[in-house]
Amino acid sequence: MKIVRFSGSISSINNTFLSNCIILAISPANQDLATPDAIKMLREVDPTGERTIGVLTKIDLMDKGTNAVDILEGKSYRLKFPWVGIVNCSQQDINKRVDMAFARRKERDYLPA
Repeated sequence: MKIVRFSGSISSINNTFLSNCIILAISPANQDLATPDAIKMLREVDPTGERTIGVLTKIDLMDKGTNAVDILEGKSYRLKFPWVGIVNCSQQDINKRVDMAFARRKERDYLPA
């Protein structure tokens, strides 16, 4: 397995290179999923989502009244494997030294199965 760390403009990645890879697509939930250049490129190089693993971050920072259900259920952008949703500890929780058991319960409440 070859791991390539990319730092630079996403538009400069060679499409031939991407057509032979497993793609880890990380996108913040507090932005429109169709907006990031990486997602646009994914639609070109992996239109069926067979080689892409999607990670949706910052779900806890979404505007009130919005949610990530359509993305996580694959309705907005379908992948072969389900999207992974991430809720991070807030800075307030870190400062208060919230224990991990409580944080896990809070996460389960936020992301019901």
